[in-house]
Amino acid sequence: YHNFKRTYEIGGKQTLMEVMKEYEKYESSNEVDHLNGNMNDWKEILSSKEIYGNAKKMLMVQQMHNKFAQTSSESICTSTRYWFDAPVGDLLELVRKPESEMHRVITFHIRTFADENIGIAFNDDLTLNEELAEKRRDKGKAPEQRIDRIKKVAPEFPKMIQKMVDVCTILFERTGKKTHVAVDSQAVRDYLRKHRTVMQVISTNIVKNEEHYYTEPAYSLNDIADWYLLSLGQTIVGFPTSSSYSSSAHCRGGSVIHYAGTESEFTETVYKVLESEFKEDIFTSETISTTAQSIVDIEIDTNADPNNDDNGDENDVKMKLEDIPFPSPTNSEFRFHETSSGIRTCLPGVPAEYSDVLTAETVTGSSISPDECLWLNEVKGTGIAASKLPSDCVPDKTVYSSYANAYHWEMLIFNLQNIKDRECFMNRLMIECMDDKAMELCKGSGYIKHCVPYPKAMRASDYERPEGQTESKTDYNALTWIKEKVAFSLMHADISVFTFDSDVLFFDVPDLAEIQATKPDGIIFFQLASIEDEEVEKAGEFTKEYHSHQDFNAGQLFWKPSEDMKRVLLKAFRAGNKSGKIDVLDQFYFSGTLRDEDDGAVWQKAHHLSSKFDSGCFHHRPYDEEKKLKRTTFHACCYTTLSQKLHGLNEAQEYFLEHKREREQQL
Repeated sequence: YHNFKRTYEIGGKQTLMEVMKEYEKYESSNEVDHLNGNMNDWKEILSSKEIYGNAKKMLMVQQMHNKFAQTSSESICTSTRYWFDAPVGDLLELVRKPESEMHRVITFHIRTFADENIGIAFNDDLTLNEELAEKRRDKGKAPEQRIDRIKKVAPEFPKMIQKMVDVCTILFERTGKKTHVAVDSQAVRDYLRKHRTVMQVISTNIVKNEEHYYTEPAYSLNDIADWYLLSLGQTIVGFPTSSSYSSSAHCRGGSVIHYAGTESEFTETVYKVLESEFKEDIFTSETISTTAQSIVDIEIDTNADPNNDDNGDENDVKMKLEDIPFPSPTNSEFRFHETSSGIRTCLPGVPAEYSDVLTAETVTGSSISPDECLWLNEVKGTGIAASKLPSDCVPDKTVYSSYANAYHWEMLIFNLQNIKDRECFMNRLMIECMDDKAMELCKGSGYIKHCVPYPKAMRASDYERPEGQTESKTDYNALTWIKEKVAFSLMHADISVFTFDSDVLFFDVPDLAEIQATKPDGIIFFQLASIEDEEVEKAGEFTKEYHSHQDFNAGQLFWKPSEDMKRVLLKAFRAGNKSGKIDVLDQFYFSGTLRDEDDGAVWQKAHHLSSKFDSGCFHHRPYDEEKKLKRTTFHACCYTTLSQKLHGLNEAQEYFLEHKREREQQL
């Protein structure tokens, strides 16, 4: 009955009772001798070839060899009879997929005796159904203490299951893998199927699976697969009762095993496992006892309709995370973590689903390195501080941001000359310094108040994008991705930001409130790169449908906090990583992802900035003088070297100074 290998070989189709029935007809005729391996030394009998009795047939009940027994003081493994070899054949096929999708941090075994006809049955909401239990009960089958044990814990059992699901959700968020759960109750199995973070083995090859449990709880192939996967956990937690099934799995895998008979025991056990695995990356600074108590105090809604698929499925990952102290809150510090299986996270920003975004530094510069994950905290903290300073020309919870290394510093300072005396602007301006020299110059400027150091020095760049090459002599591409990373960080503090490249000249402080008011649904406002038709531009028909894919320029962007935009940025980082090209800029991947996300629905919330945000790529057309006078900024794009950019910026500044009085009249 308990021989797992034998159960596998017969595919779970033959129960102990069925085996015994084959020999019942021989018992009265004395044709069968029953050799009990627990009482008789049958090995010695067989090895000496002595005949045991006069029977022609023999039924041997064998003391199972335990190949996983440990020569230690832990008697649970030295005395256990259960054993099972490595998966082969059908079993190997059955466990291959779930094994690849599960993590090894923890596995669970839910032992309830519910389908063994001893007087335990559950409703769909996991409360006890005593009427059904009594109807099914075989009174001669099991002792009363098993029933009493389950009835005692029954009031807490639904909460224990829900808490387990919450833990599975947390682990899925951090590892990208599901948690394996072995269950002996069909009602509990059905309940857990709603949650995609829970791994169960449900074999389609088991005929009439439910009837199998209700008629004879012998081990099926499905059970053996569950047992094998259960044994893979570094820690096995069994509840609400102990079981030799999980004990033997513990012996096979050499794992740690815990049993929890109450909700508080379950909470404490799981807390310690997660604390050991994730340490400070997953917990707050509260002590274990305080946090454990806070978990106990959580009120879990057990009144949800278990038949409603909306209770789980696609939204499972986010389910009740705000009620559990384990996950990083959305406004917490970014923390880099890598699991033993290589899954990386930078929570609360980059979940395990986007582990590939957190690679080492790539040639495209689109990845977020471990150092950059921590740097996001510096950006966010600076942004929060800047957003709190008084300003009558920048909206609340809004900042400006640019970046430069020493090579670009002269140009950046040149471009701030017209507004550096506007305290309302400088209070809200933060500069990411891409090398030590830039940081020194920033602090020594006397008017830049928020200087953010970068974790490494970015190489000088003359805007090289060598087509077809796999290695660049500069960090131009990596520099272009800084604004996306800054915006991504600040969104996690609910801060809006206007990012601009260091080659953007300001004539005045942009009216961001006016921009937002024109398109209240906007989550991003972008600079147009070029104008294909002068008449269209003059008529003010800046339609997204009119302009080509290349008309999106990331040199000037006004970002609003948005879950949609966080998702777009993660996918854009991933797209850049996958391409491996150094001759394609950030704006190509970002704008492409923005246009494609959610079948274009997110793109409908992206709007272009007006012609006040001028571009060097407009130089091919004759200027409308009035528009030229009213422009707020000038981006020296389409100039390919630093000297060319400075030349174009000087021309724009000279025009501004020459016509300053006329401009003021026009405005």
